Amino acid sequence: MNTMTESTEANGTTLSWASLNLNQVDTSGPTERTEVPAGNYTFRLAGAKPSPYQAGTTDIDLVITEGPQAKRHVFASLPTPDKGKWVIQAASILIKALGGTHQTGEELVDTLNRLASNGASPFSADVIENHYNDRTTGEAKVGRPRVQFFSIQAAA
Repeated sequence: MNTMTESTEANGTTLSWASLNLNQVDTSGPTERTEVPAGNYTFRLAGAKPSPYQAGTTDIDLVITEGPQAKRHVFASLPTPDKGKWVIQAASILIKALGGTHQTGEELVDTLNRLASNGASPFSADVIENHYNDRTTGEAKVGRPRVQFFSIQAAA
């Protein structure tokens, strides 16, 4: 029987933390972080949490489920509903594409986590590059890719 820190490899050997020497692991690799390229992807909802940086904002963790970018995470966020009608519409589009419903009095983060834990439906959405100007220097920058909420559709 495997413990929570062991797994059985395809060749029948057991791999556990105790069987490794982490001091000898080659940690060389790409020195630059690579972002998910722009495109249309199928996602599953991994979960949501309140943003630690922006009060009232909901951070959303999405995982690509198909293609060469499969298993990569893309993060999105929705501000509080008082930021504009688009926020309410975007949340509604997402919840409907996930095959779920919002319960009266439920916070968005709670709705999304309930749907994720109950096996929410996969959905597709466009991801675009995130170009912006630094607020302090005015310098053009590229940030993490952005999910286009109004492109979200239930997966076929």
